[in-house]
Amino acid sequence: ANMFWYDIDGCFSRSHVAFQFEFCVDISGFSAHSNCPLDEIRAIEMAMQKGLGNNSELALVEFGSTMLINDGGETKCIGPTIQQDHMSNQLRGLIGPHEANLNICGVVLTKEADCREETCLRDAYDKVVGHFQGHFYSGVFSSVLHSLARDDLRPLLDFQAVEIAASSFTTRKLLLPSTVPTEDEAIAFEYSVTTSDVPHFYPTYISGQLCHSKTLFESWEQSHGTLKECCEAHFSWDFEACCSSLNMGGC
Repeated sequence: ANMFWYDIDGCFSRSHVAFQFEFCVDISGFSAHSNCPLDEIRAIEMAMQKGLGNNSELALVEFGSTMLINDGGETKCIGPTIQQDHMSNQLRGLIGPHEANLNICGVVLTKEADCREETCLRDAYDKVVGHFQGHFYSGVFSSVLHSLARDDLRPLLDFQAVEIAASSFTTRKLLLPSTVPTEDEAIAFEYSVTTSDVPHFYPTYISGQLCHSKTLFESWEQSHGTLKECCEAHFSWDFEACCSSLNMGGC
């Protein structure tokens, strides 16, 4: 709308749109004792990516009780999730062995070139999810991990007995793009964006600057009126570090 106002229809016809969704799946038989086994986490991310097409990208955000971020294309651990007491409860016998599966959650972003209408995009989403789910339930994902456990150069032995827990794959929070079908609706760029004279805060999950501020938000983005509200909502487990976010003025 800003750069191609003279050719809105052409701009949109030449551009890809994207949709995003979250997923979770449970695995059993994982024997690592560290909360942040990065080699294994990155190998799992790679094995999951094999269940997606070339137009989809995956990033893990939770690994059991550990929160993850993608920093410059590299997955890193940044702290415990709100479920951080799960392991201690298990050790104290407060939860049974059937609940000892490791829960892994992530986000998938898919670029779609063939359609723009909501019905078509939802059909594309169903196909992506169906193929992705089949990757887990068919045993392909587990087989990839088992092969890594047998690698001659650098075996990841914690994968030897890994299996997908039955019926554990779930998806949620499908985000579809806003589309602009005609030149008359060029101002539709504004309906998906909210601006404010006063900066609002949002989580970045970046070490040293866990919450940041800006004045322009997409319609699907969550914002908070103060740094304290952002830190309480997203980083209660590391509140002081969040309040010390660089150049944010403190809580």
